[in-house]
Amino acid sequence: MMTPWNRLRRTALFQREAELTDTGQIIGWWETRRVPYNLIVGIAGVVSIAACFLAVGVGGAFLKEPLQRPDPPLFGLVLVYAVVANVFYSGGWLAELIWLRLWRIRQPRLAVLSFSLGLLFSILLTLLPAVAAVSWVAYTLLTRQPPLTP
Repeated sequence: MMTPWNRLRRTALFQREAELTDTGQIIGWWETRRVPYNLIVGIAGVVSIAACFLAVGVGGAFLKEPLQRPDPPLFGLVLVYAVVANVFYSGGWLAELIWLRLWRIRQPRLAVLSFSLGLLFSILLTLLPAVAAVSWVAYTLLTRQPPLTP
C-alpha cells in the first residue's frame, strides 16, 4: 500500500537529477520548492486548527458545558509560526552551501534528504496542537473532570 507520504516523495518535488554547480542554482532549487512546502504545511495547519475546534466542540457538547476556546490573539501566533517555519526553511539551502564550502563534496542526496526530513518535521510539528487538543478533550471526557485552563 502506498502511503500519501510515499506518493508525494515520488514527485518531482523530491528529485534532483542534475548536479548543481553554483550558489544560485542551489538556492534556486530550494526556492522553487518553498511555495509547495508552504502549501503542504499550510494544509496541515488548517487540518490541525479544524481538529482543535472539532475536539473542543464535541467535548463541550458531551460535557454539557463549553470548553475554553483559544483567544483570538492566539491566531497571531499562526503568522509567527509561518514566518519562523520559512526562516528555518532557508536554513536548508544555507546548510547545503556550508556543507559544500567546508567539505567540497557535492551531495545531491543531502538536499533531497534535508528537504524531505524538514517537510516531515514541519508537518508533524504543525499537527501537534491537534494531537494535544484531542488528547486533552479525550482525557477530560474519560475522567469527567472539569477541564483545566491551559
